[in-house]
Order: sequence, then structure tokens, then C-alpha cells
Amino acid sequence: MYLNQITCTITDRIAEIVFDVPPVNAFDSETWMSLPDIITQAGRNPDVNCILIRAEGRGFCGGVDIQEMAAHPERMRGMVDTTPLQ
Repeated sequence: MYLNQITCTITDRIAEIVFDVPPVNAFDSETWMSLPDIITQAGRNPDVNCILIRAEGRGFCGGVDIQEMAAHPERMRGMVDTTPLQ
């Protein structure tokens, strides 16, 4: 799990969420599924007026961890919404 490689700090009413999962900021399923909660918590904080999401390293986000995908395909089911658009 990479949750320890995603930080959220608040400075001057700005919540800064930073991805730092070398080498390309690819997320495992547990981390990916936790992102909405991290963002929601920051958004509900009365001391936050802005949320900035950024990444360290070569790219913003390399997607899902393909090694986990190959080893545990059942974990990937909840990562993509396949509901048809109306």
C-alpha cells in the first residue's frame, strides 16, 4: 500500500495533496480507492479554501500498479466505473 507516499499538508488555507510513489506515481488498488476520502476530508476542513493536487518525480500519475494488476486482477474491479453513460 502506498498511502504513506501520499501526503496532505495545509498551509495558508491551501491543502496540498502530493503523490510521491517512485518511479512513475502508479497506485495500488487500496491507495487509488482511498483518494476520494483524502480529497473529501481536505474539502470538508473549514481551514481549507483550495485543494492543490500535484506529484513528485517524472509524471503526475502513471495509473495503476501493473504488477499488482497482474498478481491480483480481482482488486482492479472497483478501480474503473464501467457504468454506461445515459
